[in-house]
Amino acid sequence: MNDPHSRRGREAQQINSSASPVVIYPATSVVDYTDEDADPDPTRSSPVYTFSKLHGRRAVIVALLANVVIGSIKLFAGLIGRHSSMMSEAIHSYADAINSGFLLIGLQKGSRAADKTHPFGYGLETTLWAMLASLFMLLLGGWSISLGIDRLMHPEAHEIFAVSALVLLMSIVLEIGAVYMAASAVLAEQGLEDDRPWRTILRALKQVRYVVSPTTRFVFYEDSLAFLGALLALIAITMSKFGPHVGLIPKEYSHFPDAFASVVIGLMIVGLGVYLFLHNSRGLTGSSAGPVVERHIREYVHNIHGITAVLDLKTADYGMSGVVVHLRVEVDPDIAVKDVDDLTEHVRDRVHTKFKTVKEVLIEVVAHESDQEWRNQFARVVHLGVRNEVIKPTEEQMLVNVYEFTQRRVSDIMVPRTDVDCIEVTANLQEALGKLKETGFSRLPVYRNDLDDIVGIITLKTVMGALNEYPANQSIEALVKKVGVYPENKPISDLLEEFKRRKTKLALVVDEHGGFAGIATLEDLIEEIVGEIYDPDDEEEDWIEQPNADELVVSGRFEVEKLNQHFGFNIPATDFKTLGGVVFGLLGQEPRVEDAVEFEDLTLTVLAMDGHRVNAVRIKSPEAIVDKLPDDPLISAPLPEDIRDGEVVDVEIVGTENRDALH
Repeated sequence: MNDPHSRRGREAQQINSSASPVVIYPATSVVDYTDEDADPDPTRSSPVYTFSKLHGRRAVIVALLANVVIGSIKLFAGLIGRHSSMMSEAIHSYADAINSGFLLIGLQKGSRAADKTHPFGYGLETTLWAMLASLFMLLLGGWSISLGIDRLMHPEAHEIFAVSALVLLMSIVLEIGAVYMAASAVLAEQGLEDDRPWRTILRALKQVRYVVSPTTRFVFYEDSLAFLGALLALIAITMSKFGPHVGLIPKEYSHFPDAFASVVIGLMIVGLGVYLFLHNSRGLTGSSAGPVVERHIREYVHNIHGITAVLDLKTADYGMSGVVVHLRVEVDPDIAVKDVDDLTEHVRDRVHTKFKTVKEVLIEVVAHESDQEWRNQFARVVHLGVRNEVIKPTEEQMLVNVYEFTQRRVSDIMVPRTDVDCIEVTANLQEALGKLKETGFSRLPVYRNDLDDIVGIITLKTVMGALNEYPANQSIEALVKKVGVYPENKPISDLLEEFKRRKTKLALVVDEHGGFAGIATLEDLIEEIVGEIYDPDDEEEDWIEQPNADELVVSGRFEVEKLNQHFGFNIPATDFKTLGGVVFGLLGQEPRVEDAVEFEDLTLTVLAMDGHRVNAVRIKSPEAIVDKLPDDPLISAPLPEDIRDGEVVDVEIVGTENRDALH
């Protein structure tokens, strides 16, 4: 026997707490597990549910016949004794019989097999007929009230008290038996039992709120109400008979107790009808099986071998037809695609076997997100190698970079369009040589008319060789070399293969619309693995300084992602890689010195421009800006002299009004 105050008892109560028109009885509260992927804790409560249509029909038929017999006896006694409360009790019994008929019809119709019109069965129709029974109770309750009011307004002498009292006593005894049987059904539905009749009834009063079946609930409430009505009627006719003799009530008011009892019985019938109507109406909305049932299903499915996660679970309770379960599960990546169908069938069979009320199991399979899992495992293995001194710390990052290399796209490593120095195809050899010397690059993209029409590249070696053969004013168009063009979403591992195949070191990158997005070099690819390669000819462009606690002055080429990591900013880094690009995007036009834009609580102000490129940006915050990665500090280098002193070579000069802000 399960105590409702114990863990098992509480789970048994909760598991059946959803409003549903299904008669459900737990077969057992503890299940023996024998298979290898079963619940790891077989001692905890895990009810298996079985549905008994026969039990529901039998209860309704017995109630119907009993109420017809009892109602007939009460009607006979009421007509002879002329007691309105007895007549109300007769109405009550006949109402119970008629309502039992409604429920019997509901059980019959609700148990029909599923078809094309109702693919999940007709189980909810049981609730509809239970609601009709509730409406009928309202009518009969009103009739009982009217009888009481009529007796109150038109007093009539009572006769044959002994017959009425005897009938009511017999009714009380029969109703006690009926209440006990209904209480036993309530406890049985919760997986409980008790050998003591009175304790069974008292426990059922507490447990009835958790009952799932409207039939069980209806019968228990009806039988309890019938017992109270018979007891009230017996007290009323006794007071009407003997009250005037013992001085409890005046003789002219001797009909009051009888009339009052009739009204109260009618109100009880109406109240029960309203309660059952409202309670059953919730079952017509297609409610879920309840959070506790769903938790049991989720835990059970998750423990089935081959299922790595239950991503989503939804249930719909169709009453007598059972519960429909929709599962969205993630399967083990080691399971072959051809075996997934077998796995879903296995899951479906297991759920049907475990949860007897489950009618249908719909399964949506999602592939396991193995990439992140493998990445984590790889990082753990590398870290373990460092800890055991098998791998050097300097090699750790390189190994991690090798793995990341396979995951990155060209857009992650390219030099963006705004930072690329190009030359027009109409330029001559002298102009090309000057541009190459000015930029310090050995290769330059060549465009025609605008940057979206890149025709190839020109190299320093080609220009120097041409100057030995052609005049300095010779056009470079004939010297332009074709170069590979690749989309920005291309994996960099594939781009490396293209470099090897074409024996080249530079590629043009285009966006989804075919426009020029930037360039990618072999050096960029190698640096993704070995880290930054020092070149004494490279300019120090990625600088940062903190002149005040609440502000930073940052190079326009500085990576936004690195800024966010170090200072906890939330600057968007999806569309633009550099801080200058972000400012350009937020402004929506070409920036100028002193242009400012606000993002969240930060103010970004343009301090210097290099042609069309943002060269320096001041970041102002209402709070102190602190580097959250002190082991890898960013603020180490002073501002470049051209920015600090306001004397920018080949750059739009920062106005004198901004110089003080830079110190």
